[in-house]
Amino acid sequence: LDAISAGLDPWVRKTGRAPEVVVEPGRAIVGPAVKLLATVVSTKRVVRGRRVVLLDAGVNLVPSAYWFKHPVRLTAPACGPLEDVFLGGPLCMQIDCLHKDVPLPRLERGDCLVIDEVGAYCWSQSMQFIFPRGGVAWAEDGRAWLVREPEVPQDLRGLDRVPERLRMFEPATEGA
Repeated sequence: LDAISAGLDPWVRKTGRAPEVVVEPGRAIVGPAVKLLATVVSTKRVVRGRRVVLLDAGVNLVPSAYWFKHPVRLTAPACGPLEDVFLGGPLCMQIDCLHKDVPLPRLERGDCLVIDEVGAYCWSQSMQFIFPRGGVAWAEDGRAWLVREPEVPQDLRGLDRVPERLRMFEPATEGA
């Protein structure tokens, strides 16, 4: 508050009016309220023995991972020594990085991770790149409610209209 006041003092002296200051706390309030569950799809060792863990969620669902290190944890108690791993998503692109060095124990296909603090703008900025987005649940007091249905492939194509001259390239529909 002192830093803001000091910066506004010259303006107040010049105009004789107190400014109205509006603060949008976004990430501080909403970020911690949302968690993303992600499943390990595969693990591998790459050059120089570095472990890479690929998840079924990536920067298409957590675009803030480009500039914010979201906390990551296991849904079950950790077993074994921790090792810094690279967490990547399913997009098959070098930029699909959720975390470059996060300490985790050895993970296997099917293990579940929690990516914390993804509530600030991640859903509104997420995109259906390659895969439909999952559902959204509200959890409170040990109970959970589905508040947004998972997307299905038809959701990705449902609003598209293919011109008649291009319909020979349209995928066959069920029952046709």
